[in-house]
Parts: sequence; structure tokens; C-alpha cells
Amino acid sequence: MIPLVCAMIGAGAYLAVMHYPTLVQATAALGYDPTAGHDSDQIEYGVFLELENLVVNPAASEGRRYLMVSLGLEAERQAVLDETESRDVVIRDKIIRTLSARPVEELSDITLREEIKEDLIEEINSVLRRGEIQRLYFTQYVLQ
Repeated sequence: MIPLVCAMIGAGAYLAVMHYPTLVQATAALGYDPTAGHDSDQIEYGVFLELENLVVNPAASEGRRYLMVSLGLEAERQAVLDETESRDVVIRDKIIRTLSARPVEELSDITLREEIKEDLIEEINSVLRRGEIQRLYFTQYVLQ
């Protein structure tokens, strides 16, 4: 049994080595980039602020459903986050209004998360004067 397994592994290794250029060409044709995700493509992160435990009743849920979210906000400069903290009440209100305007079906659809993030960033940035929030992350997203 062991010689058979060793022979199969050896044959597989031989085929992989002999056909490696063909495999690279095939994956390139499919749009796979083997260098993606390496150090040359690293994202430059800024500074962060977390807004925790916002609770929202989605539109048309008649108070029977809720969404609890925590958001991570990213900006290039600390001054933007300082302004965000100083306007915390207004920003939380805008987030709650934006999320509560969406029905459960939209809030539960994972394909709409990027759109929701963009809407939230736009609402938050409408309050800020010293810069902008570049990225928003859901650190908690619980829909009941």
C-alpha cells in the first residue's frame, strides 16, 4: 500500500513540474493573479475609531426586528476622528436614520453591504469639515 501511495505522489509531482507553465497560463486566462495579496499590494491603513452597539429597527418591521451594529471608521488623520468624536450624537443619528430606512430584506442581503457602507460614509462625511472617513468596517452586524 505504501509503495502505491508513494508512486501516486511521485507521479503527481512529476506531472505538476512538467505542466507548470501550462497551469500558469490556464490560471492567467481565468483571471487568477498568483501575485495578488503579496506585500506589493498592501493597503495603507489610517487611524481608526469604533462606534459600538447602535440598535436600529428596520423599515416595515413594526418593531419586531432589530439590527445591532458596531462600526469601525478609518481616516487618514487623527484630526478627522477627533471631529467625528466631537459630533458623535449627530453622526449616530445619521447612521440610525440611514439604516432604519432600509427593510430587513436589504439589511440581510450580504451583496448590498458595500452599498450600505457607501451610504453610511456619505452621511458621516456630510457632517465633517476637517476631512473625510475613507473606509467603514462592520465590526458587529447582528440582525434579529
